[in-house]
Amino acid sequence: MGMEKRWQIAKQAPKEFFESFLEFHPIILQLLYNRGLRTKEQIEGFLNPDWETGQHDPFLMKGVRKAVSEILKAIKAKKKIALFAHFDVDGITSAALLFSVFKHFGREPMVYIPERSEGYGLTQAALAEFKKAQIGLVITADIGISSQKEVAQAEKEGMKVIICDHHKVPRLLPPATAILNPQQKDCPYPFKELAGVGVVFKLAEALVQTKKELFHPQKLKWLVDLVGLGTICDVVPLIDENRLFAKFGLIVLRKTKNLGLKKLFEVCQLKPEEINVSTSSFIIGPRLNAPGRMDHANASFYLLVAKNPLYAQKLALWLHQQNQKRQRLLEQAVAQAKEKIENEGWLDKRVIVVGQEDWPTGIIGLIASRLVNEYSRPAFVLQIGQKESKGSVRSIDQFHVVEALEAVGHYLLQFGGHQKAGGFSILTERLEELKRELLRLAEKKLTEEDIKPQIKIDSKITLSQINWELWEELEKFEPTGFGNPEPVFLMERVPVTAVKTVGKDLQHLKFLFQGLEGIMFNGGEKRKVQPGELLDLVFQLQVDEWQARRKLQLKILDFKKSE
Repeated sequence: MGMEKRWQIAKQAPKEFFESFLEFHPIILQLLYNRGLRTKEQIEGFLNPDWETGQHDPFLMKGVRKAVSEILKAIKAKKKIALFAHFDVDGITSAALLFSVFKHFGREPMVYIPERSEGYGLTQAALAEFKKAQIGLVITADIGISSQKEVAQAEKEGMKVIICDHHKVPRLLPPATAILNPQQKDCPYPFKELAGVGVVFKLAEALVQTKKELFHPQKLKWLVDLVGLGTICDVVPLIDENRLFAKFGLIVLRKTKNLGLKKLFEVCQLKPEEINVSTSSFIIGPRLNAPGRMDHANASFYLLVAKNPLYAQKLALWLHQQNQKRQRLLEQAVAQAKEKIENEGWLDKRVIVVGQEDWPTGIIGLIASRLVNEYSRPAFVLQIGQKESKGSVRSIDQFHVVEALEAVGHYLLQFGGHQKAGGFSILTERLEELKRELLRLAEKKLTEEDIKPQIKIDSKITLSQINWELWEELEKFEPTGFGNPEPVFLMERVPVTAVKTVGKDLQHLKFLFQGLEGIMFNGGEKRKVQPGELLDLVFQLQVDEWQARRKLQLKILDFKKSE
């Protein structure tokens, strides 16, 4: 769309902050300040994460002692145990983690992952299966905090229920035997932003600490690949304990003992050294998610617990193919959505609401994400059914999804979500009313300025400050991701030595600035630049490695001619 981007520079850290930590490079201090780190202890924990000292005691989590005692009671009494997990990567890794721990305890739980069409929460279909299988204990993973009715029914039918979840806590809690969710108001657990797999891992830690003779806590470290993967793919902020899970999870992933993951890496042609936040989010995660979007997430779970190489190979290949199918459908649907946006006049509005009958519910969230990236405003995308339609929402910082859904809740059959993503269902006949209401809400909540694409800048920097010493300090910020973004810099009045277009279709711009190279991907159509001109550059610092030579280069995100 080529919309002009709004540059937002982070507020400068106060003088006292710089004076308190003279041992640090001032640019590094500004980056730490931007990420909410204020004390020596916080800074140390962030720059040098330590697995042993950085974790919080699992027994601080409300409900964990009760859950451990119920699980051990069920194991002793030889009761049948079932795991009920959400169908995304967070839920699947949670289920695989618990499954592996129970196997060490000599029990193989039944695993139930609902189909997307069953809706959210503990489902009637699952309860019927559990009753038939004479299950005595149900443990939910990454789901269940809003399932009051179903939990009450399960408990009435003699099943104990332990809920492990991290989603927003409703006013009325389910009558479960134990609830583990750090978001509960009276939960003393110090970190509230765990992913579902993080909550499950704390339960696993508490279990093995209680029963060291059955499963030594050190062995749990080999399951941190699952915790890291679920945490990264669920886009929770990579700070505090999540930072530990992502950092050490990636270390374990690179040398994983998990047969299914190894086979998946082979199919994706991923080398161990290429496994990072980006490849986890855009290569591994989508393949584990694809069956839940296209068919049924069971295949992903079976891959993660597979012990037979041929079976694991077959599953990995099938997941890969499902993902290719999903990609084709997505590209087609995004093209259709863009056409609707142009034809229906949504470009003049502060929100986008589009839908179609044949868009699979499994990809409407992905369509919404792409639209938010492209148009920089909240997107509500619907799969329109004859009587009932399903919707998915993705948003920008200034428009809180759950608050918006609550505001239009009287039109909806059900809804849920986070600040920037959510889902809902609605009677199709009420769609026009919903559109009108959302347009009104967006007009009230958002300004024209809010829907301009925005680049958040961490700090100003000068050419002379860019060196290997700074790069080594910046590497300590890895793994970067949501909540700890890759640092973005602004350099003003930089003289251009040379500039040329590169790439197959000459779509990229390559610059030379006094011995330092810069590349701007898909910047070829940017207004022409002449050598000798002065530019203000917004960029990330990168290392370019080619034929065993390493050099620093700028990945340019945007530029303006200096005034």
